[in-house]
Amino acid sequence: MADHVWTVICRRAIVDEATKVPSLIDIVEGFEYVGAENIESMTAFPLELSIVTQWARSDPDTAEMASHRIRILGPQTPKEPQPMPEVGVDLRTSRFHRTTFAMQGFPNYGNGDYSLLIELLVDEKWLVVKTLNLTVKRKAAP
Repeated sequence: MADHVWTVICRRAIVDEATKVPSLIDIVEGFEYVGAENIESMTAFPLELSIVTQWARSDPDTAEMASHRIRILGPQTPKEPQPMPEVGVDLRTSRFHRTTFAMQGFPNYGNGDYSLLIELLVDEKWLVVKTLNLTVKRKAAP
């Protein structure tokens, strides 16, 4: 089973071509959205985010493959929130692997605290390996 090393939510992730090291621009721990009166009917906030995750081999000398996904839960999340697409974690040729989810809009599940569940597929079951918290404050435009 691959090991989760870290996950960061940011506005943008830039990966250096030569070193493959990411620069994470504007780390996000929450946001305030000021919008029109129809804010309650919006399905998503018009916000671009990147969610970058680093994985490592559970045994440094053993190559492995894994799959992971992210689910977002909020104050008014539907009973079965749609997870982001499943992404492969290829640890066959390297001890570490990074994945990036680029989001074009953040789900509007109400005002308050959100949880981003980082899940790993283990023995055909999704296990939560990390939970990130994010606070959303919505305000109607004056």
